[in-house]
Amino acid sequence: MAQSLAKPTISKNYIRTSNGHVIKAELDYDDGIMLYEIDIRTREGQKYEVKVDANTGAILKVKVD
Repeated sequence: MAQSLAKPTISKNYIRTSNGHVIKAELDYDDGIMLYEIDIRTREGQKYEVKVDANTGAILKVKVD
């Protein structure tokens, strides 16, 4: 099993790019892929759900809630 990226590193990177803060971050498996599901709220109040590959750091999906 490949070693995953640390949640604090993932969260810090996405906070910086979204101008917001992390509400929730969870490590999960989806279709055999280890990923982080990160909920971010921007300063303007917009909420995003970001799915990030825990092994590569690649953004897999961004959904506006």
